Amino acid sequence: MLSSGAVAVDRGALRQAYLPVLRSALTAPLVAEGREGIPAVTSTLQARARARSLPQLTLLPLPGPMRPG
Repeated sequence: MLSSGAVAVDRGALRQAYLPVLRSALTAPLVAEGREGIPAVTSTLQARARARSLPQLTLLPLPGPMRPG
């Protein structure tokens, strides 16, 4: 556990983990529904664009002691 709350990640590793998930989210509706899946793909792309335009968020530690569930 990091006491500072910071998480370090390599950009390449992040891309390798993120891109397959994005690819699946974009292609699954098209494979399953054909042309009817286009609105779902468009919605996913628009949500991604909105998320990328948000300022970087800093994750803050939760108040109180951390106890396993």
